Amino acid sequence: MSRMTNKKINTRIISILFAVALWLYVASDQNPTEYKPIKDVPVQLINAEAIVTSGLVIKNPQQYKIDVNIQGKRSVLAEIKAGEIIAEADLRGHTQRGVNNVPIEVRGLPSNVELVDYSPKSIKVDMEQISSIQVPVTVSTEGRPMEGYTTLASVVTPGEVLVSGPESLLNNIRVITAVMKMAGSTGDQREVLAVKAVDDENNDVAGVTLNPNIVEVTVPVRKTKQVAIEPVVEGQPSAEWEITDIFLKMDTIVIYGEESVLQTINSIRTEPVSLAGIDRNTNFNVGLIMPEGVAPVENINSATVYVRGEGIINRETPVDRVNLSGLGEGLRLSDETSIPTVQVTVRGKESIINQLTAGDFFVTASLEGLAAGKHTVTLKVDLPRDIEIVSIAPLRVEIELVALDEEEE
Repeated sequence: MSRMTNKKINTRIISILFAVALWLYVASDQNPTEYKPIKDVPVQLINAEAIVTSGLVIKNPQQYKIDVNIQGKRSVLAEIKAGEIIAEADLRGHTQRGVNNVPIEVRGLPSNVELVDYSPKSIKVDMEQISSIQVPVTVSTEGRPMEGYTTLASVVTPGEVLVSGPESLLNNIRVITAVMKMAGSTGDQREVLAVKAVDDENNDVAGVTLNPNIVEVTVPVRKTKQVAIEPVVEGQPSAEWEITDIFLKMDTIVIYGEESVLQTINSIRTEPVSLAGIDRNTNFNVGLIMPEGVAPVENINSATVYVRGEGIINRETPVDRVNLSGLGEGLRLSDETSIPTVQVTVRGKESIINQLTAGDFFVTASLEGLAAGKHTVTLKVDLPRDIEIVSIAPLRVEIELVALDEEEE
């Protein structure tokens, strides 16, 4: 009986061992131990307050990542994701200005998973000093006021804000406000606007703080009027030069002010331009005299006055023919009468004088009421307009009138 019992027990033990071995074989074949690489595991920076305490900031902050290699059963590894693995870089004790080599620690794996390796083992964190600068605020506007109105320079309170951040970011930083809409406005516009930091290309700059981060903006709006500019001249040019034109490069200007004041103004005068003694074309840049209560739009405070003219010259022209008028009936010039060539000297603009010919001079002498005998008559010259007679030589000539004989009658 005892032998039979022992035999049964042994058989059962062998069966159990065989079953366990078979299970182990099957389990090992279906759920083997494997390696699994996991890429781009994010690295968390801890104790970051140590950077602030040291007066530093991370230059060019980024999301650091590592690659991890783990070992475990296939079924277990299949459930592990990159976000479940904890990778940390402790910044405490690594707060030197410049590049800090900060070790990485990996944890958070299940107990049945082994960390085989990870790379990199550390990260390079570049730190720089935190600085602060005062930056003027620029107002950003959109649209234009109603026609006949203009905007003046914006008034910002406060006019500057304190910008704090990495030194490398502060070099090219500007501060602008949120957009202030001006379309159709006829009066001063006031708003409290948020401010932000931008670079030279108007891109937002992250990693800096602004204090304050809001400002009060007032954009004055004033009535405008376009009026003529009136050049004021004084003095006489050289006697050898005559002014032909005085004009302005810009002959109107837009001014602004209270409407009641604008209604009384129709022109803006220049400061006096002295023409005394000038003998050539000249340009004068002179200030504008603004009446009280108005000012120029776009800060235009001067005008260019152009003075144009030409030289005045004298010219002597010989005239061979003298026209005698008013000869009495039955009279004629004696054969001994000889009228010389008349030298006529004239004065005028060079462009006119140089075009004159002897045919343009009409020299006359009146014989009206003269009887037979010798007489002295005065010569006269008819000239084109804008020509001045300087002299006539001779001015008077001797003539003799005689009666017609019977054959001449």
